[in-house]
Amino acid sequence: MRKSGYHKRDWFVALVVGIAFGVAMLFRGNFLERAELIAYDVGVNATYRAPGAADQIAVVAIDDASIAEIGRWPWPRGAYTEVLERLTKAEPRAVAVLLDLTEPRVDPGLDSIREIREKLSQMAVPRQASSEFAELRALLNQAEKELDADSALAQALRKTPNLHLSMFPDVGGTPRHPAAKLPDYMERHRLANVAGPATNSNWPYPIAGLRVPFEQFGRHASGIGHLSMRVDADNGVRAIRPVLQYDGQYYVALPLLLAARTFGLDVRNIGYEIDNGVKLGKVFVPTDLAAQTYIGFYQPPPGKEHAFAIYSFRDVQQDKVPPSAFTNKIVLIGPAATGAGAKFVTPITKLDLINARSAVSEVGAGNQLMSEPELVANVTASILNEDFYTAPDWTAWAQPALALAILIYMMLALARMRGKTALLLSLLVLVGLLGAEQFLLVTQKVWLQTASPALLLVAGYVAIVIKRFVLGERERADTDSAQSDRMLGITLQSQGQLDMAMDKFRALPVDESVLDLIYNLALDFERKRQFHKAAAAYDYILDHRRSFRDCVERRKRASQGDTALAFGKTLILDGAERPTLGRYRIEKEIGRGEMGIVYLGRDPKINRRVAIKTMVLSPEMGAKDLGNLRERFFREAETAGSLHHPNIVTIYDVGEEHDLAYIAMEYLEGKELSTYIEPNKPLAFDWILDVAIKIADALAYAHRNDVVHRDIKPHNIFYHDATGAVKVMDFGIARITAANRTKTGLVLGTPAYMSPEQITGKRVDGRSDQFSFGCMLFELVTGDTPFGGDTFAALTHQIINAPTPDIRKLRAETPMRLVAIIKRLLQKQVTKRYQSGDELKETLEQCRSGLNEAAKA
Repeated sequence: MRKSGYHKRDWFVALVVGIAFGVAMLFRGNFLERAELIAYDVGVNATYRAPGAADQIAVVAIDDASIAEIGRWPWPRGAYTEVLERLTKAEPRAVAVLLDLTEPRVDPGLDSIREIREKLSQMAVPRQASSEFAELRALLNQAEKELDADSALAQALRKTPNLHLSMFPDVGGTPRHPAAKLPDYMERHRLANVAGPATNSNWPYPIAGLRVPFEQFGRHASGIGHLSMRVDADNGVRAIRPVLQYDGQYYVALPLLLAARTFGLDVRNIGYEIDNGVKLGKVFVPTDLAAQTYIGFYQPPPGKEHAFAIYSFRDVQQDKVPPSAFTNKIVLIGPAATGAGAKFVTPITKLDLINARSAVSEVGAGNQLMSEPELVANVTASILNEDFYTAPDWTAWAQPALALAILIYMMLALARMRGKTALLLSLLVLVGLLGAEQFLLVTQKVWLQTASPALLLVAGYVAIVIKRFVLGERERADTDSAQSDRMLGITLQSQGQLDMAMDKFRALPVDESVLDLIYNLALDFERKRQFHKAAAAYDYILDHRRSFRDCVERRKRASQGDTALAFGKTLILDGAERPTLGRYRIEKEIGRGEMGIVYLGRDPKINRRVAIKTMVLSPEMGAKDLGNLRERFFREAETAGSLHHPNIVTIYDVGEEHDLAYIAMEYLEGKELSTYIEPNKPLAFDWILDVAIKIADALAYAHRNDVVHRDIKPHNIFYHDATGAVKVMDFGIARITAANRTKTGLVLGTPAYMSPEQITGKRVDGRSDQFSFGCMLFELVTGDTPFGGDTFAALTHQIINAPTPDIRKLRAETPMRLVAIIKRLLQKQVTKRYQSGDELKETLEQCRSGLNEAAKA
């Protein structure tokens, strides 16, 4: 029988749920925010929008077809001049170039061409050679024109009518004080007509920096605007920041400038009322307290793929698009290809909005995202059509008021109702909440957030129903007796399931026999080097009997063993027996690596010495970090274990024993190659070439088997003086390129030896190892690495942009053949390096042969 007054306790469950939701709403809980965004997107998609101003906008998209024909992205800047010239003839209303033009691009050969031309002009020209010199000057002029792409682009931009360019704010972080001074030409692009509070201390989001177009380009622009979007919890874009404040000045978003141009206005005619909105002639763009505007998005008309006219950059360049397609229209030029430019999740993209972050990470979802030019087109059309969503001030208090009303309903009404009445009334309230939000979005374009109160209602109802079911059921009889727990615990212990056995023993009433069971279990934990679990077992015993056997002493030893593992100390403790890992007996510590300690071990079955690399699998480490570390550790065994070559270290075994992972490998005699490099003690060229040929042979073999090492450096090469043996080791960050396992965007390796494509996170192959090998070969010859820098950024800039230092200035006697090999290995472009390891090895052998012949002569 139910206890008297039992139903009155339902109000307490409702109160607890209400408090939890109140805290989540107060701190903008991620789940609640995503729920509100989903409801918002449903309303946006349910709203009909006439195309309106969409017909006034055309997009020239740098798509996959354009990149396939013109060349890999990013293009040289000269590639845009022809399209700009065609658009100029079409007489568009405005042209917006959505490209990063904030830095100049100077071809390394341009200065050399100009220097040659200058010297040529100073030379006395023989009369009989005047025509040849004139032809040479013409060729130099043509070469200078082709290399100076920035000047060609600047000239094309100057001729483009109503040109608009992008600037790039760094939203968030700490603003620089003093702020970086903008170029003088930006003065005419700031917003002068600003009304509102005189202070900017309450500006809702800080701007840490502002990158503007390079002056050679920016001085030709009729307007320069930013494209700063609000990114929501689900990575979606729904709102634009119409105005940014930087260093006390205000700058307008690019879509607003384009809309203003449609009305015959420019930045001088735009007004901004802080905390209110932006005025474009007769059009008012409202902003909320966060200085942002929620915009409308346009679905493609029936039978069409896009809401706007989108033309391929390639087709415009080849004059396949009639000029009339751009006449008197706003033309947007920007990247839309896969992997080029930004992509955005919007309310109309067909993604799983509950988990948009994971959807964006999938390659297949990339084509469903909205490109930057199409996003700018949507924002511009939304402004021209005055298609905005607002959240009036009253909605800020309406949401918590609704949540409070739901809480009162659950505590006073739902707690008193039963069965179908409670269900039907709650469903009616739920439909009313969600329906009100959709009605206001579709008909009034007003966003009243009711998803959180609706979820509160669902959670409260479910919690009350579950509580009634659990407490309303008769208590289950406890069928597990102490004897069955004891026998089950002993069985689990014999099967090696020690944790489960400990749980069973803890459930038993404590007596001498139970303490004896737990003591033996603690000894098993010690044998498996699970010292922290052994210590916990001893603590349990000591809590009940301080004098039980030798638990006090064993507890101290368990703590010492746990500390040794936790801090990466050696397994070999004073006064303890030699430990084992798998079947290998540990003899002594021989080194420490990046991930853990390396031991000298012995395989008792065949009496073979092995090197055992270990890694502590710390339970305190997060599951994700532990998984990544474990994957990288065992990748060395997986990768190197598949390779069988005299110059690659041999992997014998791999295993994992409790808190330790280990790799048993060939024990190497000798030293790391880095120990032979000293700045003032140059190495013999024949010795260098002999070592280099063996390394190249190992790399050629690895590359033929689809393995890229990705961390070639002197520290990862072992050399034995007595035998001349060379071993390539440490495949910890190697990748097997077969089976589609090579990833882009992953930067691993030693910075001073990384290739340009490795630094920039691009896909790498065996030619990346060649660049690292070239850095190492340079260091063997000169005593120093080819590229350096005080910071990581400076070093990477050197690797990506700086030319290879002249080896002969560092070591004058270096053979020219060897210089040529190193220069080719250190080419920035992979296509200019050796195309295979076998080709590299053959070239090194020819160099050694030439060196030996020269020595004999």
